[in-house]
Amino acid sequence: MNATVVSLPITLEQIAEAVRRLSPKDRQRLFEMVFEAEKTEPATSILDVDDAVKAVQDRLKESLDKWPLSPEEPFVDGLSLGEYLDLPDEERERLWREWAN
Repeated sequence: MNATVVSLPITLEQIAEAVRRLSPKDRQRLFEMVFEAEKTEPATSILDVDDAVKAVQDRLKESLDKWPLSPEEPFVDGLSLGEYLDLPDEERERLWREWAN
C-alpha cells in the first residue's frame, strides 16, 4: 500500500502560540535547550535575535521533517490533514485564531 506523505507546515504564529502556552519554567527550559543545542549565547541585540529565531526555525523544521504525516491522518475538528491543507490560507488562519482562544 502506497500512501502519499506530506510534512505539516508550521508558521511562526503557531510556534509563538505554542510557546506562549508554556509555563514560565518550560519556557526557560526551551530557551536553554535552543541555545545549548546551537552552542551560542542568548541574543543581546536585534541582529542576534534574528539569528536566534532562524536557528529555532531551522531546528524545528529539521525535527518535524522526521515525522511526515499522511493526508488521510485525522487532524483536528473532524478534518483530515489533507482537507486542512486544501483550505485557503485565510481559512487556516481563521481556524488557528479560533483554536488559540
